[in-house]
Amino acid sequence: TGIAKISKQRIKTRPLNVRPRYLLVPHDLRFSSDIHLTSAQRFDGSGATTAGGVKNPLAELGIQAISDDRLGVAGCTDPSTGTAYAGSATNWYLAARPGENGAKTLVVKYRRGTGRVPQIRSWIRTQGTWGLGWDVVLDIGADADDYRGLYEGNS
Repeated sequence: TGIAKISKQRIKTRPLNVRPRYLLVPHDLRFSSDIHLTSAQRFDGSGATTAGGVKNPLAELGIQAISDDRLGVAGCTDPSTGTAYAGSATNWYLAARPGENGAKTLVVKYRRGTGRVPQIRSWIRTQGTWGLGWDVVLDIGADADDYRGLYEGNS
């Protein structure tokens, strides 16, 4: 369903033909997503014979499964505010390869004036402690550029 929905996206009457390339999943879905995408035979999880043959058409689409625990229940924490954002063990996301068939997904943004490089400051520890220290600042963020190259699903 997700592949069909992301592929049928249009701008007015013009079809975009967006092809999903990445399946983003929490670690809870890591192995089952890999089985679904790469098995030579269809897999429905129950071990039952599937109607319509056993060939797995997903294996030919070249979709790569990527797992990240921040998508799962553990979520992530905003370093500026300390606010915790929990994910879900059952949510998954399809994403197109940026630029392929004009697809737009996420854009990485840097703070103006930083030159897109981290600012590094080194210092020598004093007051009875030995060693060197570094402060590193990199102002970077990500933003959804267009919703048509992204799809959210639930298992």
